Formats: sequence, C-alpha cells, structure tokens
Amino acid sequence: MRTNFDLGDYETAYFAAMKAVEVAVRGASGLDNSVVGVKLMRRRSGLMRTARLAARWLTLKLRAGSRRLPL
Repeated sequence: MRTNFDLGDYETAYFAAMKAVEVAVRGASGLDNSVVGVKLMRRRSGLMRTARLAARWLTLKLRAGSRRLPL
C-alpha cells in the first residue's frame, strides 16, 4: 500500500502526521478532546515541567534523608 506521501499528496500526508502526533500527545497527557493544537502542546509542556519539578523535589528530599514523604 502506498502512502499519501508516496502518491505525492504532501498536504494530506502532513495533516495525517500532525494528527497522529496530536493523538499521541493527548493520549500520553490524559487531556480531553476539547484541547487541540497549540493549546494542547503548551498544556502538555506545562504538565511535563510540573512532573520534572516534583521529581527533582522528591529526589532532594530522599537525598536529604527524609523518611516521611507526603503522599
């Protein structure tokens, strides 16, 4: 089977690729279908930044010898 790109339909191939990225990001982030495009990518970036900060904080607490974690 030939893809849209192979058939020279570059516009449709581009749209299909971007749609696949959007679906994958939405699935990984857990956001609903009302968030699309740039808003989706920005919210996903915010979620990842928050997760990284939380992981860094937790690592510092563990290194400091904290036995009690706020879970």
